[in-house]
Amino acid sequence: MKRSLLRILRCPRCQSKLEPSILEEDAEIREGELKCYACQTSYPITRYIPRFVSTNLYASNFSFEWNTHRQTWLDSYNGFDYNKKSLLSLLQLRPQDFKGKTFLDAGCGSGRFSEVVKDLGGEVVSIDISFAVEACHINIGRSSNVHVVQGDLKSLPFEEGAFDYVFSIGVLQHLPDPQVAFDSIAKSLRTSRDSVLAVALYSNEGPTGLLSDVYTKGRNITTTIYRVFTTRISNESLYSILRGVLPAVYAAKSLDSGVHNLLDLAIPTSVIANPELRLLDTFDWYSPRYQFYFSRHDVQKLYKHAGLTLSYLAATNNGVWARGHGYHGRESNHRGITLYSQ
Repeated sequence: MKRSLLRILRCPRCQSKLEPSILEEDAEIREGELKCYACQTSYPITRYIPRFVSTNLYASNFSFEWNTHRQTWLDSYNGFDYNKKSLLSLLQLRPQDFKGKTFLDAGCGSGRFSEVVKDLGGEVVSIDISFAVEACHINIGRSSNVHVVQGDLKSLPFEEGAFDYVFSIGVLQHLPDPQVAFDSIAKSLRTSRDSVLAVALYSNEGPTGLLSDVYTKGRNITTTIYRVFTTRISNESLYSILRGVLPAVYAAKSLDSGVHNLLDLAIPTSVIANPELRLLDTFDWYSPRYQFYFSRHDVQKLYKHAGLTLSYLAATNNGVWARGHGYHGRESNHRGITLYSQ
């Protein structure tokens, strides 16, 4: 853990400042603990990562998934810029807009979107409740502008208003109470005309009207039926089953559009051409304990409840995308915090 992160770290129980007790340190704090003297709570720092949860709770599938496929979705590993294009589009930023800004990646997984922020010169705090933080730290955590934290989105260990940009991509739908988590991450957003909270969520609406709505809802219903079984077997067993059946399913779906649509309603799977990405994507649908689907109206309610103003909302081929801000006509005194280690 970089000492500079202490400037915004707060006790998730009482929001008091935390003091480090260091057992091992090199360029960063490798082992130790963070002590809250206000409520007498301690949080360990292990393998460079401050830990504000003791287990991965309901997210063991993501611990398995992202440590099994630590690099699979990284732009740097695949040689593509899919994550970069997606994040720039969702946040509506240019590459030059990242420098000097602070970002919260709320549900970072292995760090696929945090890597984009890192490479574009922004300061990113990557948080996840699962042990995917281990993969994220190996991938990008030693970079001077990256901080990796294990914690719960509904009880964030940060000072309120600490970040210029907050994004949560493909995460909130897998939490037991998405609204509680959304309200929590909204508080971490700086009140400013330019600050943005952006989310991408599983959709219960199609992108092109009535027929796509029916098709999307049908796939979601079928997936939900299968999940009665898939969420009750081990991650290893589900992974093995999908690895065995996906090549045949993908080959059948590739025959023609009619067969594809019927099969996709009967057996919803990812149709990404890359076999490894296809396996990971499909596992991501069938393994989580919690899985919600959102309409645009549902997302409107998320932002309204948190006191944020929506500036963009759309049902896309990649789910429901939304952007909003907490600016209501006056600037906050909080101007953001620079966390770079000097």
